[in-house]
Amino acid sequence: MSNENDEEFVLYLRQFRPLAPPPARYQRPPVWFAAAAALLVAASLVWLFLRPVADPAAGPLTLRAAQAAVVGAESWDDLLTRLEPPPPVYFERSAFTILSKETIKP
Repeated sequence: MSNENDEEFVLYLRQFRPLAPPPARYQRPPVWFAAAAALLVAASLVWLFLRPVADPAAGPLTLRAAQAAVVGAESWDDLLTRLEPPPPVYFERSAFTILSKETIKP
């Protein structure tokens, strides 16, 4: 009895014909998308190259300020006098003092 069912099943499987998939639809991104991306890149480049360079002595010591000072320095003494690190900042209350005054309820 199982042989008859198996043979019928084999005949049924032989009738199977796969269908072709529908063609893939590719849509190009809109033109305004490319224009907006180009505008963003152009604005970023303009901002990068035309922004004002800060005077190294006017602000905190950063890598950019140090590089600008090295390029513009006439001598090592001039460089060292222009690049003084900012004074340390001391706070009246630190996390340790606040936590040390905290009372723990049992």
